[in-house]
Amino acid sequence: MVEIVAYAKERLDLLLTCDVNSHHLVWSSTNINPKEESLFNFVMSAELHILNRGTEPTFLDFRKQEILNITLCTGGVVDLVEGWRVSSELSGSDHRQVRFALEQIQKEEKLGRNPRKTN
Repeated sequence: MVEIVAYAKERLDLLLTCDVNSHHLVWSSTNINPKEESLFNFVMSAELHILNRGTEPTFLDFRKQEILNITLCTGGVVDLVEGWRVSSELSGSDHRQVRFALEQIQKEEKLGRNPRKTN
């Protein structure tokens, strides 16, 4: 993960939805321990943004409900993510689906021809 984030920061933007199986009060889990504090410190030192919103659990079973999935991104993506939410649809798993949309990016097209590709 450290290498992926380092590579992305130099070359591209990054958007990750992760089953971290990690509790932290920052993403509205019910508790925290040293393992989770380590993940949180990495997220902060890598300057990643946590996109989770609300307190809807991402994990449900007959014993407990918890937020174990987080969505992370680099700064260039944070304003493009819209409507982050935990879906109420059945997923076939004890983890619920995380849903969001990405704002459409308009690229300016440059028209022209390449004489080498002309038949």
